[in-house]
Amino acid sequence: MRFSRSGLTCQALIILGFVLTLAAPMAQAAKVKLKKLPDSLDRHGLVVLQLGPTQWNNATVALSPGKNSSAHDGFFIEKLKPGKYTLDSVTRVTGGGSSSFMGTTVTTTNYARLPIQREFTVEAGKITHLGLLYLVHQPGKTNEDGAQVFILPFSNPGPEQGYLQKYYPDLFATLSPDDVIVPDHESVNDKLKDIRKIVYGLYADDGFKLRAKGLDSNNLNLPVLFSESGWAFGDLGIVARPDKNRVTILKNDSVDRLGHVGTLGDAEWFFSQAGGVFHTGGNRLVEAQSIPDGFLASNGFMLGPDSMVLVDNQFNFLLTRDNGQSWSHTTDYSVGKKRVVRVSHSVTGGRAYVIGHDYKLLSKKGRVVVIDRATGQMEPFEAPPKILKKMVAAFETDAGLIVQTEGNTTALHFRRKGEQEWVKNEIMNFFGCEVSVPSPGGERIDAICGFGRLHLVSHDFGQTWYSAQPALSSN
Repeated sequence: MRFSRSGLTCQALIILGFVLTLAAPMAQAAKVKLKKLPDSLDRHGLVVLQLGPTQWNNATVALSPGKNSSAHDGFFIEKLKPGKYTLDSVTRVTGGGSSSFMGTTVTTTNYARLPIQREFTVEAGKITHLGLLYLVHQPGKTNEDGAQVFILPFSNPGPEQGYLQKYYPDLFATLSPDDVIVPDHESVNDKLKDIRKIVYGLYADDGFKLRAKGLDSNNLNLPVLFSESGWAFGDLGIVARPDKNRVTILKNDSVDRLGHVGTLGDAEWFFSQAGGVFHTGGNRLVEAQSIPDGFLASNGFMLGPDSMVLVDNQFNFLLTRDNGQSWSHTTDYSVGKKRVVRVSHSVTGGRAYVIGHDYKLLSKKGRVVVIDRATGQMEPFEAPPKILKKMVAAFETDAGLIVQTEGNTTALHFRRKGEQEWVKNEIMNFFGCEVSVPSPGGERIDAICGFGRLHLVSHDFGQTWYSAQPALSSN
């Protein structure tokens, strides 16, 4: 892969034994001028390739037949006559420098060349979108040794639309989503499922900002999150999801700070902390018109297949039980002008527990609200003040209720059905553990502690614990 006298310095995210590599150049390539394209496509077509790692934004792309041409702002785009072509390779400047000896200056430029050999077809008046190019290294390999080039195609028009609208508005105005051709790429490896999630997660936040839990020593916030349904959503109004070997991109430029709620009816629903609730529709995110004006959701979750709950920072509630057609607004638990800094929830068994994390702001109000999933009825959760103030999660079992609290240590409080007494058990000396109850019919509790490195198990509702195999390796 190397076409230079120097290697690359690499940064890597290690996910399940695979590496998504972002190559860091030793010197920046010269700024690339914007290509001239016609205001409309008549007898020609366009080919588009998005280069994922930012260091490849201005790389040189070689086509056959054709000439070498540079990418611009992360996109390679070229006007071509109809016919069959081959994407031969991509080359970028990795570094270089100059030195002087006895009055003579020697300038050296180092390159990295990635052979690809991907065939594609161009049609008149159409855009052939090859997809997103990224590199995958095998564990233990360095630089480009053992690297593979993958091109992840998109299942719908998306990334190239924003680029064309920004730099070629007249041409963009003449195009429609039906003008985009996405070639089939059977060579995309299904074993790269986890890496595909990383890639579309990075794109969903419009930049390489992903901080994987346990891999980021700076403990920065997560601008990109993954929901259980596989959707990625980020700081911008973009959401993404893998679809077989492709990626679906949906966006709404008017929103940001998206959170995922779930599947309601035939659509995926998201809320924006800047205001508004949105659902998937066609090739974009559509704002739900039935939401009361001024409601700024900070948390949302599903109660059932047709019902959903939204909560704002003042502990006001919105509830729909008809797929978002109508909403009931509850202010019974509002803290007025005060704000709940963070709101979380636990959906367990037949109920949902909505928790105000900053208990001081809620000292005169119900800190935890219980919602019946079948009826939607809400009521305050009754528990001792010490439990309510530090409560972070709840787990309903056949034998009773388990409440998790966080303080100096992670503690589990168990109350058997029909009894009032709470039994407290701390998870040894750990704090910040991730707790789960695999089966409501058993007494087993799992806890991932020690910043994800230790897996503890209890078979008596938290009274005694023993260590299972380590949750994560030292990497």
